[in-house]
Amino acid sequence: MLVPASQRGKISILVLVTLVILAATACRNRERPSLLLITLDTTRADHLGAYGYGRDTSPNLDRLAAGGVRFVSVMSQAAVTPVSHASILTGLQPYHHGLRSLHGYRDLRLRDDVRTLAEILRDRGYETAAVISAFPASSRFDLDRGFTHFEEGFLGEEETDQIDMTGIVNTGENQRRADETTRLAIEWLETNSHRPFFLWIHYFDPHDFHLLPPASYLNFCGVTTGTSREELISLYDCEIYFMDAQIGILLARLRALEPGGRTLVAVTADQGEGLGDHQWWSHGVLYREQIHLPLILQGAGLPAGKEITGLAQSIDILPTLLDILMPGTSLTAIDGLSRMEEIRGDGVADERFSYSESRNILSYAIPHSPGIRDQKDDELYSLIRGRWKYIHHRRRPEESELFDLVEDPEEIRNRYSSEPEIAQEFLALLESDPAIFAEGVLTPPNPEARERLRSLGYLEAAPENP
Repeated sequence: MLVPASQRGKISILVLVTLVILAATACRNRERPSLLLITLDTTRADHLGAYGYGRDTSPNLDRLAAGGVRFVSVMSQAAVTPVSHASILTGLQPYHHGLRSLHGYRDLRLRDDVRTLAEILRDRGYETAAVISAFPASSRFDLDRGFTHFEEGFLGEEETDQIDMTGIVNTGENQRRADETTRLAIEWLETNSHRPFFLWIHYFDPHDFHLLPPASYLNFCGVTTGTSREELISLYDCEIYFMDAQIGILLARLRALEPGGRTLVAVTADQGEGLGDHQWWSHGVLYREQIHLPLILQGAGLPAGKEITGLAQSIDILPTLLDILMPGTSLTAIDGLSRMEEIRGDGVADERFSYSESRNILSYAIPHSPGIRDQKDDELYSLIRGRWKYIHHRRRPEESELFDLVEDPEEIRNRYSSEPEIAQEFLALLESDPAIFAEGVLTPPNPEARERLRSLGYLEAAPENP
């Protein structure tokens, strides 16, 4: 197209202004911190060195904590993977985000009006991606919402042979090991680390013993093939050690790709594991060893060696991360609170109730240990405030529990009968919100999903009829 000479100067100025605006926008985009969120499935805080564990299970996470902010007392909103992750990714209590079950007929997806961390950051120009390691964190539960790239390529047809020649259970394509997850995450970072990104990486290794670390790690850890409690805990610790090694590889590559260190790294878990405490091996109940989470933040200008001791919840992770990435961001209709005032040292957290729940009726079989099976046939709801913790057994209220966490931090001595007024006060608080005990939204049964969960050790203890 021919342009009159009188207009050429104006167009040149317009082009120049446009280029300046684009350059300024690109500069601002580069200046915004990126976010790497790592979630550790079924990883007890007290089995990490940064939280006082005696074994050397987590040298890379320990270094991360030493160079950043470590939260001492964070409670999960649920003791099962999809429900807990939904609270992490939305900042909402389960009875508000709607995903409250692992299997069955109800509450298997996020409500339509719920916004996730990925959606919020995507709408502000971030590249969003996730690499997950097992079916319970998959798109089946709507956890892919807001992610432009959601890597769950291991989900395929079930394999025919369920047990190989060595006796190892083949879980089909329902989980993958940390080394493969790390490879895929680095592959994505190689082409996307030049722009602001949000990358969620979910590791699954400590969840069970279906998929073992390489033999070299088992030998290094001195793991035997026995089925005693001590031998199974050693294997659990070795799975954490292998996962931690892969996190070290990931972080080293991130630093090489982004030497300025502007990425905010956040590490937490979805829940812990019983490991025989309270006569329970797996997860799904609400004692401290199962809902006490690690939470470590490093980068993006955060102080090093900072400890936050106030009681926090996994719903606080989203607002805290957004407060770091985009200070002043207005958030409405979420349950969590930013903890940045405590990180800055400007204040202490409000004394709130910490809420947790576990609604599924299930049985969990421990691989390689035919004699170990956890049977759960009750709905559980927990509240913590100050020194008291209450666990409500909805189907058998007479079995409810009350613990004085100051005198009894291991939650051994049930004070439900001796302190009925305190227990009644907690129950009244639960009953004051009708959403907590609501029956939920019906979801059609999915035989394929049940088979995937069964291959990972989950068994339904009793039918959950609609």
